[in-house]
Amino acid sequence: MQFSLTKTSCWNTNEEKEKYKKLGFTFSNPYKPDLQRIIERPWKDTTGELSIEINTLEDLINFVKKYGDVVFDGFSIEIYDEERE
Repeated sequence: MQFSLTKTSCWNTNEEKEKYKKLGFTFSNPYKPDLQRIIERPWKDTTGELSIEINTLEDLINFVKKYGDVVFDGFSIEIYDEERE
């Protein structure tokens, strides 16, 4: 089945950016080079619509093992990588 894919956080570290790029997420850095060094999470998620194919419970379990907690509502999967209200 195809599910839409999102992340909770909008801002990411260099390490997070590299991990999520493998799923198709895109990022931009709006800060000037001198500020990029001191800001902990300088990469803004600029991804449009993304989808992922999950066909079995095992696929979902493996996804969670690799990317962490998710919020699943039956039609979409949100990578829960930051607290939300």
